[in-house]
Amino acid sequence: MLSLRERLYGGPTIAGDGPKGTRLPKTSDVVDVNLHNLQNPHLVREIHQSDLSAGAEALTTCTWNAAYLIPRIGEGEVYRLSTSGVRLAREMANGNAYVVAALGPVGWNLEEINEIGAKKAAEYYRVPLLGFKEAGIDGLMLETFTDGDDSILAYKTAS
Repeated sequence: MLSLRERLYGGPTIAGDGPKGTRLPKTSDVVDVNLHNLQNPHLVREIHQSDLSAGAEALTTCTWNAAYLIPRIGEGEVYRLSTSGVRLAREMANGNAYVVAALGPVGWNLEEINEIGAKKAAEYYRVPLLGFKEAGIDGLMLETFTDGDDSILAYKTAS
């Protein structure tokens, strides 16, 4: 299999997967759907399998809310969530699909992002990014950013 970079620049279009958050149940014992990586990994595996069966050639991790969760569950749990998300996708890909880590903003509106501040936001991004790197991703997708400065900060932190 070509590297993701080689495929993006020289190969045919890559079929991606579908969303995770809208397909995972929100329950009273799971405060954020990204926590299914740790609490109900079989549900995440089922979604990855469904995507692969539909023809996905790239699986995104169920980790888009990782940076946002740091003040809520702590750095250690976010690191575990991030590595677990990559490992679940890698396990299901089984060498037949790329694994792309998904990372979203530290806050859901400009006021929330400004309250956190750039220095603290960069620290929040570093935790899942380190987990992604150590677990072995093929690529990174920054998603659901509503503030350009925040997305640039996430990109620079990842670079």
